[in-house]
Amino acid sequence: MTLAPLLVLGLSFVALPMLRAELLISEIMPGTGHDHLDEEGKRNDWIELANSGSEEVSLEGYALTDDPDNLLKWELPAGSLKPGGYLTVFASGKNRKGPEALHANFKLKSEGEYLALVLVKDLRIIQEFSPAFPKVGKGQSCGYRFRGDRLLLDQVTVFAHPSPNAKNDSPSVEPRVADTKFSIDR
Repeated sequence: MTLAPLLVLGLSFVALPMLRAELLISEIMPGTGHDHLDEEGKRNDWIELANSGSEEVSLEGYALTDDPDNLLKWELPAGSLKPGGYLTVFASGKNRKGPEALHANFKLKSEGEYLALVLVKDLRIIQEFSPAFPKVGKGQSCGYRFRGDRLLLDQVTVFAHPSPNAKNDSPSVEPRVADTKFSIDR
């Protein structure tokens, strides 16, 4: 037996991880202070999914949930997302699976709550905001920044302006200190 077939097989295993599909939650918009309308012309909460991998990803087999005790609360329908692609799922409570738009069967709370993306077959949590995603103000969203085509998953950021179906490059909202009050002793 020659080493050439083993070498080719070994190199293919090394190369395969570089070609991956990575479905992730990239941005969350709890609240209606935005201009991203659904198919009925209404403003709803929304969750943006992004494929930051280098291969197309099948949506079938994933679920979104706002309940850590019900990981399969809303399963994504069949379909796919190209590399670098985005998909908006409205969190309207309407439970619709297309073809015009996707609507999860739950809504989001602007004060923050649990949210997760789950792999259905293994009941494995791919990504979660636990115990909750951060509180956001009117017209603000939260999520992750990008570096090139890669999501930076090291810190959740609150964005000054939502960017549905696009890279999150809005300025972040810096933590603010409450107004200072002085009292003068007399």
